[in-house]
Amino acid sequence: MKSLSGRVALLVTLAAAAVFVVVGTVLIAEVGRRERATFDRELRATAERMVAPARRNRTAQLDRLAGDASVRLLTRGRETYDNLRAPELPISKSGLRTVRAEDGSSWRVMRRGRLLVARPLALVEDRIGDLQRTIAFAALLGLLATAVIVRFVAARSLRPLATLRDQAATITTTRARVDESGPAEVGEVAHSLNAMLARLEASVAATERFTADAGHEVRTPLTSVRANLAALRHGPDDRVLGELERDVTRLAALLDALQALARGDAGAVAHEPVDVGDVADAALADARRRHPHVDFAFGDSQELTVTGDATGLRAIFDNLLENAARHGGRTVRIELGPRHLAVDDDGPGIPEDQRERVFERFVRGGTQGSGLGLAIVAQQAQLHGGEAWIERSSLGGARVLVTMRA
Repeated sequence: MKSLSGRVALLVTLAAAAVFVVVGTVLIAEVGRRERATFDRELRATAERMVAPARRNRTAQLDRLAGDASVRLLTRGRETYDNLRAPELPISKSGLRTVRAEDGSSWRVMRRGRLLVARPLALVEDRIGDLQRTIAFAALLGLLATAVIVRFVAARSLRPLATLRDQAATITTTRARVDESGPAEVGEVAHSLNAMLARLEASVAATERFTADAGHEVRTPLTSVRANLAALRHGPDDRVLGELERDVTRLAALLDALQALARGDAGAVAHEPVDVGDVADAALADARRRHPHVDFAFGDSQELTVTGDATGLRAIFDNLLENAARHGGRTVRIELGPRHLAVDDDGPGIPEDQRERVFERFVRGGTQGSGLGLAIVAQQAQLHGGEAWIERSSLGGARVLVTMRA
């Protein structure tokens, strides 16, 4: 059953059926016990009324008092009176007991001295059976009525949810919102839906801003490339070719940074043990080739292994070393701690009022770069369960620290 109202009706009906079965079983058992007790009381009362007539052998009075009971008078083991309503019953002791006759029928027998009074148990069992069938039929009718009523009530109760569904089906923009009025449970769902739409709206706005900024950043080198290509139409020019090569290099770096940010935004982070020292060694070797005039080296470092993405960690080192080489001085040091890494330089540093802002996208600390390096560092730090911030370096410049989970 696919509909929620149908499922609710089915579950409530099953629960009601279980209750009816338990209550019906207890009720039937109690009715049977009471009917048998009443049957025994009636049999005892009949026997009590017959004691005096039996002593005087007043058979006419015994016939009148017997009703549907079988009555026998025994004298020294032989019958002196029998109304012939029961087969031979094997009774030898006084008291009340159940016996089975030779024909297989069951009887409830009361013996008082030489008086024997018996009634067939079929009388009470038939009565109990009728009551059981009545109870079962009433329970079945109650169960059917419960199913119909619950289905109707469930459909009425879930109508606000259907209204919420209809509102959600008409939403075509993240600026739209649904009505949060109604029952508390439906209001909570509507509130969560509106909160989701608000987050999506903020995400779309951020994406639009990012796209606009990225388009602006890409347009600048492309414009320069176009101008240089136009200049080359008039003949080869080493200066123009050099500018063209720098523009293409800048454009390629910008596209690589945009791709890294997009991959990070998509949450593309592996979860495997990574030796951060090995990643730092590889990044350091590449940085030395790009910037041979800068002294790159390790400072005080320890072994550091984290569970994360080797590509993302390499992006952290590449961007920090590139940023330090471009905006720092002549010395860059890498430090590895128990749960952090740091890059120090001896450059001019970053003013305190700009240390948080430089981690935003397309915010440059100088005239070079795309303004995405530190944004990638902050993004990858967050994806690895940590954060990035800037302090004053002991070398005199900037110290960028990145924490991460082990």
